[in-house]
Amino acid sequence: MKLTFVNVGYGEAILLEWEESGHTFTALIDGGSSEEREYQARSSERIPIWKYLKKIGIERLDLMVCTHIHEDHVGGLVKIAQLYPVKEFWQGFSPEFYKKMYWIDPLLAEAPAQNRFIQALNQYQALCETVAKQGGKICKVSEGTELFCGKNRSIKVVGPSENRLAAVERDLVSLFEDKILESFLQRVSCLDEGMNNQSLILRVEWSGVSILLPGDTNREGYEDLSEDSVRANIFKLGHHGQKDSISDELLEKISPEIAVCCASSDQKYHSADEKVMIQLEKSGVKIFFSDCPPVMGEQVPPHQALVFRIEEGEIKEKKYISKEKAYESEI
Repeated sequence: MKLTFVNVGYGEAILLEWEESGHTFTALIDGGSSEEREYQARSSERIPIWKYLKKIGIERLDLMVCTHIHEDHVGGLVKIAQLYPVKEFWQGFSPEFYKKMYWIDPLLAEAPAQNRFIQALNQYQALCETVAKQGGKICKVSEGTELFCGKNRSIKVVGPSENRLAAVERDLVSLFEDKILESFLQRVSCLDEGMNNQSLILRVEWSGVSILLPGDTNREGYEDLSEDSVRANIFKLGHHGQKDSISDELLEKISPEIAVCCASSDQKYHSADEKVMIQLEKSGVKIFFSDCPPVMGEQVPPHQALVFRIEEGEIKEKKYISKEKAYESEI
């Protein structure tokens, strides 16, 4: 299996590829931002997810996952759905929920965070409409949902619970029913602030190598999960490695060999927090980055993607892929 973290700046776009029944199965988890300004930092080789998929010759997506409704995760998926047939789309709400939504003018917002979340809601609705129009299956998933990919190979949702996601959906329905601007915007802020810990948490098990992909879940969002469900060889840090991304207790619970941090080269919103990076390093965890944040006195080489190759129960290859060559990185 090939596991790729695409350099989408401040955001996440994770691609899984493996051979199955004579074709390459492709799964895309989140799509980064759709905002052009996010890709203006060309020196670190940021690239929109649609351009990267086109570059490597992807023709279809067997599985698309939206971990949660924030612009830096859902925004880039809209164009992907327009360009590529999506067979199955995983997200946390009822398959018909998007039909209860309507376009909201972002200019109604009174704060930048409200504006961004309203944009994300509009993008989520457009994404669902596009997938459905093209014949893709929209699936409501939650803790326990599992895709079996062969012997000792699976992608499993380990959180949140169905009840937690149902509560978020009820709050979203109430938002769209609220016709009073003041209370509507209060609901927007409340949903936005709580959305990170409603991220789908995925655990990929691949012939003895486990990968934990928690979206933007911060250290408080794992409380209901067992040690077995979160222990992983490769751990993608939640919330872009900000200061709330991990605790000593959680790090011990996951016990990763490798951590991947999807922080931007400009360390937007204090991503790739220095104390978090030191915490990982002291625990003996090797840190890789999807972009090039200047942390701990080191400079990650410019690259379009970070790629791991997993075979026969081992992480066989770890490298940064630049426009012109691959930088090998040994543990």
